[in-house]
Amino acid sequence: MCATLHTNTMVRRGQVVAGTRADTLVVMKKVIDEAKRLRDPTAGHEVKEIGRPTVGVVITGNEVYHGR
Repeated sequence: MCATLHTNTMVRRGQVVAGTRADTLVVMKKVIDEAKRLRDPTAGHEVKEIGRPTVGVVITGNEVYHGR
């Protein structure tokens, strides 16, 4: 997954303009490890491990009951 700012958006020097992540259910660990190994710390990007989520979702309506 990759998300970026909208086209023609004004940015400041050093501002983050894009982010990406790999779905760990799809990408094998060895691919992530290789990306970490190949990264160039001077290129303005980094590879970080995503930790376990600390939030959840509470469904307050009847969407699940109705199969939505």
